[in-house]
Amino acid sequence: LADIAIELHKAGANLIGSCCGSNPEHTAAIAKTLRGLKPVEHRTEPGIHICSRTKLITIGGGNPIRLVGERINPGGREKLRAEMTEGKMAKVRREASRQADAGADILDVNASIPDVDEASVMANVVRAVGAASDLPIFIDTTDIEALKDGLKSSVGRPVINSITATRADIERKIPLAKEFGAAIVALPLDENGIPDSPDRRAELVEKIANESAKLGLNKSDFLADPIVMTVASGKKNALIALKTARLLHEKGFFTVCGLSNISYGLPRRSALNAAFLAQISPYLDAVIANPLDESLKDNLVSSQLLTGRDKKASLYLSRFSGEKETEVEEKEELTLFGEIVAGNPEIAGELAILDIRTVKPLDIINEQIVPALREIGRLYEERKAFLPQVIGAAVAAKTAMKALEPYLKESKIANKKKSIILATVAGDVHDIGKNLVGTLLSAHGFNVIDLGKSVETDKLISEISRQKPDGVGLSALMTTTMAAMEDSVKKIKAVFPCLPVVIGGACITDDFAERIGADAYAKDAVAAVAAFDNLIRR
Repeated sequence: LADIAIELHKAGANLIGSCCGSNPEHTAAIAKTLRGLKPVEHRTEPGIHICSRTKLITIGGGNPIRLVGERINPGGREKLRAEMTEGKMAKVRREASRQADAGADILDVNASIPDVDEASVMANVVRAVGAASDLPIFIDTTDIEALKDGLKSSVGRPVINSITATRADIERKIPLAKEFGAAIVALPLDENGIPDSPDRRAELVEKIANESAKLGLNKSDFLADPIVMTVASGKKNALIALKTARLLHEKGFFTVCGLSNISYGLPRRSALNAAFLAQISPYLDAVIANPLDESLKDNLVSSQLLTGRDKKASLYLSRFSGEKETEVEEKEELTLFGEIVAGNPEIAGELAILDIRTVKPLDIINEQIVPALREIGRLYEERKAFLPQVIGAAVAAKTAMKALEPYLKESKIANKKKSIILATVAGDVHDIGKNLVGTLLSAHGFNVIDLGKSVETDKLISEISRQKPDGVGLSALMTTTMAAMEDSVKKIKAVFPCLPVVIGGACITDDFAERIGADAYAKDAVAAVAAFDNLIRR
């Protein structure tokens, strides 16, 4: 054992002791053999060093962009969610192995399931991943107890995904990172939500860095996430993320992003993901994406050659990239129905004015505008249209309706708009989905009263009493705000038992809606419009 201790010292070990099964004589022999030897000096490599039980991965520091596998996530995956809920880990282990075999460097682990103890599920998932793969992990959760159990169950140095600039996260999660020696992903959002300004996002990352420094953490302990949001909900989202990533890179932060967020709600997601990766890769050190997507990996390898990270072209030469052709669609003839479906607001407004010369305004609404909105809804349900087309159609319909307003003053329909109150529940600052619902409801002729985000239950009750709406729509994105959703629904129903309440959000399910007494669950904005239409108008 003493001879082995010498070999360990030569290999670079500075702390050497005897293992289980040894006795004081073994320890004494080790001490005698090593006495007088100087500690080995180590050169610190730049980057963030994370590890599993047996594998060390360095993020940044001139290393290739690390691919973080995103597939261990029950969101939108019914079979995986069902198995995780039942405590079965076969699919989790398979996903870990498949992603490792496909070339992932790290695995992101998410166990967020509505109405399930996320902490216990997270612990089981982390242990299953550790048994099936030798890759380090990201523990992806907003639940503090799930984070604790995930950290306790992990072996090596994991990454906490993520810590925001909210006071709650700073006070609770940064100390956990220090206690467990974990690296962290800094997410630039605070109590006011996600800033539109790249400079403000960078400021929030620096705030997290400064708070972390108070506990002895530094830039080599965390990754900065510029926050990538889908271009389906905002055409500037890609540019904002790109500018933020470049700014963070220039400030010396190591960076990571969730790549597939950019294409949510769109067709050909793989192509869009790959295109965005090519643009953001110069400022990126790690990317959370699907390792089974071969075209994305081709793009990742190519980008790293072009940006100088693949210095000997060894990564590039190990793969072969093919080219894909694109198709161009022809436009339909100019009709109000067709231009609303196509999402052309300027032309829709002009055609509405032209039609008013020969068609009654109510007939234009009932025979062209409403059918056009139903058609885009049908195409969306069949996955032949996607969020940008739905939003475009809604805007076009609103433009046509506005053009008809002067001709509707004498019509009864002008005074018969049904009102809907919309709100994001207390504690939840995400409102993109709610805003989309509001746009579509307005296009369908509803009067939308938007109370904003993080709305307390008492304010909801007060506004319902004052505004007297025909329905209420509530949104919650995070599992941590599902309790607030339940509280709001139950209290609204206690005071207004006949008032229709529709709920939705990433963490909401049909079962949850039924359990808390909501009248309907809407999986998306199109479904929300259909739900209110059924509950109120029919």
